[in-house]
Amino acid sequence: MPKTVIFMRHGKAADISDYANDFDRPLVIRGIEEAALAAEKLRIVGIIPDFIIASPAQRTKDTAQSVCKIFGRDRHDFITEISLYGGSFFDYLDAIAKYDYPNIMLIGHNPEIGRLSMHYSKNEIHSFPTSSCAAFRFESLQPDKNSIAELLYYDLRK
Repeated sequence: MPKTVIFMRHGKAADISDYANDFDRPLVIRGIEEAALAAEKLRIVGIIPDFIIASPAQRTKDTAQSVCKIFGRDRHDFITEISLYGGSFFDYLDAIAKYDYPNIMLIGHNPEIGRLSMHYSKNEIHSFPTSSCAAFRFESLQPDKNSIAELLYYDLRK
């Protein structure tokens, strides 16, 4: 059974100098708007997640709330995975494999969320700015590094 995975980088966050630590930085207004626009574009093309996983950092939770609203879900209808904050390529894959939903959205951080998108797009994607997203279809419900993926859609915000 195929699995669609949407990789999304969090929206534009507040400057680190304004916060005691990186983890607590929220989205700025532009970040909220761009995350909503990215989700709206996914909705228009019919790529809608059944399940949303986000890093527990404030900026990824803010992004998930913005996305949930566009998809008509309760703004807290997502889960957080601690391994996505500072996690590796393989931590991100483990988070995907943990859940047996056919359409998953993973909201995380660069460099890993960008590396995953670049890897599975076979370098068709070269950068992954804030609020960017890329959707892939995998043949397996538990994709790994060697899985073949079909790039269904991508939107690289600027």
